[in-house]
Amino acid sequence: RCRAVDAALVALGAEALFAHAEACVGPAAAGGAPLKRFKAAVRGLLYVFCFRGDEVLARRGWEARCDALCDANRWAALLGNPALDPLRNAPPRVLREFAAVARRAAPPLLDAASLKRVSVASKCASAPGYAFFPFDPCPLRKAAAKVEGLYREWPGTRESDSDGSSSESESDASGSGRSPTSCSPVAMSLSRGSLENGHGFPPRR
Repeated sequence: RCRAVDAALVALGAEALFAHAEACVGPAAAGGAPLKRFKAAVRGLLYVFCFRGDEVLARRGWEARCDALCDANRWAALLGNPALDPLRNAPPRVLREFAAVARRAAPPLLDAASLKRVSVASKCASAPGYAFFPFDPCPLRKAAAKVEGLYREWPGTRESDSDGSSSESESDASGSGRSPTSCSPVAMSLSRGSLENGHGFPPRR
């Protein structure tokens, strides 16, 4: 969400999440904490892509890391694992935004089966804890003034502006007393070193 974070650093963080999710596939089959880490990494990756995915897609052909992040076969292997079911109970708004980014991609970010899987999951999912997505404006009133010049607000998409789901979700969430600040899918440091080896992610290959 920081304006100073460029597309290259976004790609670095996304690759760390992708690699971490892939590394968790085997251990996650046993359930428990590894499965939670796997799903958290996948949801964080979806969030990064629905917010900054267009920038990563625009760098295809120019940067190997972005090419790897936009590999449709890699996405199919990650999202299509029936035993782990990574999209189950994922935030529906995040899934809709990610699907919108995938549809705009040319060549395709997802194969037809993966895109259908995401679309179906977005209609079945129910995750009220993420009702404040995309978290704009900055919900921390005291911090908002200090980060005003640095905070990158959600640009929105045609799909997100017209689906009408956000206002309904926000209304439900405000009535339940949930705090929007507890909704962040993955807490990530933006420093290059911490992304690679400070939070349990495997080192960059």
